[in-house]
Amino acid sequence: MTPPPRRSIAGRAARAIRSALDAVEWLEEEGFPAEILVIDDASRDGSQKLLRTVQDTYGERLKTLFLERNLGSARLRNLA
Repeated sequence: MTPPPRRSIAGRAARAIRSALDAVEWLEEEGFPAEILVIDDASRDGSQKLLRTVQDTYGERLKTLFLERNLGSARLRNLA
């Protein structure tokens, strides 16, 4: 079985998260399974609010981790 596709987004990401979620929906419609892991590094761009809003839509496919402070993109990727 082919592993789910991965996409990494760094920086101020609220708009990019929405775009990535839309892309995952399209992949699933085309028959590709997907798991979404988002680590929020205490951003102030609305990412946390967006993720909490869409959590019910994606259920267990969307896994989120909200950090209390920014650890930098390299450490976030290691956490993922």
